[in-house]
Amino acid sequence: MLDALELGETIKEYPDQIARMMACLSRLGRTCTDRGVALAWASYSDSLCAAWLMLPEDDDMLAQTLLEYLPSGGNEAMLRYQMTLVSCDDGTGDAFLEIPSRILRDLGWGVGDSLQIHAGDDGTLVLHHVP
Repeated sequence: MLDALELGETIKEYPDQIARMMACLSRLGRTCTDRGVALAWASYSDSLCAAWLMLPEDDDMLAQTLLEYLPSGGNEAMLRYQMTLVSCDDGTGDAFLEIPSRILRDLGWGVGDSLQIHAGDDGTLVLHHVP
């Protein structure tokens, strides 16, 4: 099984495949992080004694395989961190999110990476790495 660093490297190595997997799940009304789909596919590949298998051409088959191997615990996968927005204290009401280097390292994120943000069902803000 991949550790956090290997998972981050895998996401960077297969961005088109990760995007396709996320799109297949999205068509079924499911959301998952890039890490979640990568972990699911790595788990599936692992089950067949392979490092990273090529994706099937059939999107339905791909989606069903992913659903079978997604980490348990809902639509989102694995690593979760809770952080607090910090006020800019300039009277604008703006805030920033300081992500500790330990968390960036765990997620495999770095300077220049693109992130996407959306509101979670419970009102939290959720960041996703954009492959």
